[in-house]
Amino acid sequence: MKVSGYLVGPQPRSEALMKAYRDHAKGKLSKQALEELIRKEAEETVKIQSENGFDVIIDGMLNWHDLLRPFTERLGGVEVGGLARWFDNNAFYKQPVIVGRVERTKPILENMLFYDLVPEKRLKVIIPDPYTFSKLSLNKSYRKFEDLVYDVAEAMAEEIRTLPATHVQLTAPSLVYEKLPRNEIELAMDAVDIIRRRYGGVLCIHTCFGRVGNAMPDLLDFPVDVVGVDMTATPIKDLKEYSFTKILGMGYVDARNTIIEKPDEIASAVMNVLSETSVKQIYISPSSGLEFLPHTVACAKIRSIGDALKLLKEV
Repeated sequence: MKVSGYLVGPQPRSEALMKAYRDHAKGKLSKQALEELIRKEAEETVKIQSENGFDVIIDGMLNWHDLLRPFTERLGGVEVGGLARWFDNNAFYKQPVIVGRVERTKPILENMLFYDLVPEKRLKVIIPDPYTFSKLSLNKSYRKFEDLVYDVAEAMAEEIRTLPATHVQLTAPSLVYEKLPRNEIELAMDAVDIIRRRYGGVLCIHTCFGRVGNAMPDLLDFPVDVVGVDMTATPIKDLKEYSFTKILGMGYVDARNTIIEKPDEIASAVMNVLSETSVKQIYISPSSGLEFLPHTVACAKIRSIGDALKLLKEV
C-alpha cells in the first residue's frame, strides 16, 4: 500500500496577506513589501506540507489571482477580458479573450512560483489543462475549436519544459462539470498527449466540481500517471466499475466546506477505496484548491490529512 498526500490547488491567503493586497492597491504598501509578505506566507505553506508528510509540495500559488491568469496575461494571442464565474463557486476569474494565434512568446510562470522554497525534486506545479483553458476562453480568432486547444497545449508544453518540477498537475474541471461528447474528451486527451511527449516527470490530471463518472472510462486512457477525483461529487461505484490502473488522487477532503474531516475518517475512506476497487496507490488531497476556505481552516484540513497518513502507516 502506497499512500501519500498533496495539494491540488491554491492555498487561501491569510487575513494579513489579503489586507496587504488591498493596501498595495490603494498605494499604502510598496510592491516590495507585498512581495516579502507573499514569500513569507509561501514559506509557511511549504512548511506545513512538509511537516505533514506530503511527498510533493506546491508553493501555495499565493500570487495567482486565478488559475488561468498567468497564461491569460502572458500568452501571445490572448488578452484579459472581464470577470466570469468560476464554475458553481462564489469566485470569479478574468476570462481569456483569444484575439490571435496562441503561442508562448515569453516565460509564463517566471516570478510566479517560489521554486527555491521547495526541497529539491519535490516541486509540484499546478496549471489548467489545455481543454479547460480553451473552453473557458472567449474565442474571437479560431475557426476550429480544436486548433485553439492544440495551440494552447503546445504553448503549455513549452512552458512546462522549462520548469524544475518533478510533478505537474493539469486541473481539468471542464472534463467532469457536465458530461461531454466523446469527441470532446478525445480532444482533451490529445491535448494532454502533447504535454506528455514534452514532459518526463509525473503528470497528473485533476478533475473537480463534478462527478468523475462523467468522463469515464475515457479518463483512464489519458497519458497521465495520476487521475485526481473530486470524491465530494463522486460515489465510490464510479471507481469500482473500471480497472483503475492509474495512481488515484483521492480528493476526499472537502475544499468547499469548513467542517474539518477527522483523521480516522479520512484513513477509513482510503482503506475502503483500496479494498473495494482495483486502486493500488493513492494521493490523499482536498477535492479542489483550498482557496475557498479561511486560511486557518485550510491549514487544519492539511493537518488532518497528515494525521491520517500517520494512521495509515500503522496499518
